[in-house]
Amino acid sequence: MDYERALVKVEAYGAQCEGAIAIQRTSHSAYSSRPEWQDRRRQIIEGLPLMEQVTEAIDPRLAERLRTGDSAIQFKNKLEVCHEMRGTILSRQEVAEILGP
Repeated sequence: MDYERALVKVEAYGAQCEGAIAIQRTSHSAYSSRPEWQDRRRQIIEGLPLMEQVTEAIDPRLAERLRTGDSAIQFKNKLEVCHEMRGTILSRQEVAEILGP
């Protein structure tokens, strides 16, 4: 597995989720009509299939958490998964380096 590339993807997806959460916080109930929100939401939805596959390969129990419904907390859930995935990837990368080929 290319741990560095997986880490880049997970961190980028997490940043998208953080941006969505920030828009929700600053706009309260009017965020859904903002173009920034619509763009961010679209990017997160488009990135979900790749994130699901990477997450499934690394930790299947986390993959199900990515599939949360379309609610106000969905991006917070996805961000938490990204944080856990980052830790898992770094851990596996370190183990692979310690144990070698």
